[in-house]
Amino acid sequence: MEEAVAWLHEAYDRFTFYVERDLTWTLQIRLRELVAGSGLDLQVFNDYLVLPRKPRALYADLALVGPMGRAELALELSYEPAHHRRDVPASSLPAVFWGEGIAADVDRAREFVQRGTALAAWSLFVDEGGYFRQRPPPPGSSWHDWGAGRWVLISRFLAGDPRMAAE
Repeated sequence: MEEAVAWLHEAYDRFTFYVERDLTWTLQIRLRELVAGSGLDLQVFNDYLVLPRKPRALYADLALVGPMGRAELALELSYEPAHHRRDVPASSLPAVFWGEGIAADVDRAREFVQRGTALAAWSLFVDEGGYFRQRPPPPGSSWHDWGAGRWVLISRFLAGDPRMAAE
């Protein structure tokens, strides 16, 4: 995942994203390439059931899944286009919400690991124009400056990390 996110940072200007699914598709393709070249016995899935529960099961936007069907890494993705873009209707912005959107994605990633349904989980929020940048990062998260007004909130959770219990 580290390599895929570093690649996305470097290659970002080669793409034009409009919605979260564009970002998800781009990362899914890159992760498939990395897995194929690594020799690891993993598959990359979109909308993968990570936490079955009632009343609503929880799916990861992307998951790296091992041979036993376990999510080795679950990824939650969110995307906010830059508000100054002329090719994105102002009426569709903001595209995401903070509390029930971004913060909920971070909580969901943490829950995947806490409940043992994923070995690791990330939440990646690309804030293309820095609209949400002033918000304090949730626990386990940090803002990263990708230049050109882009900010990315990255949250990482790993099974066995002592910080998981403290958060």
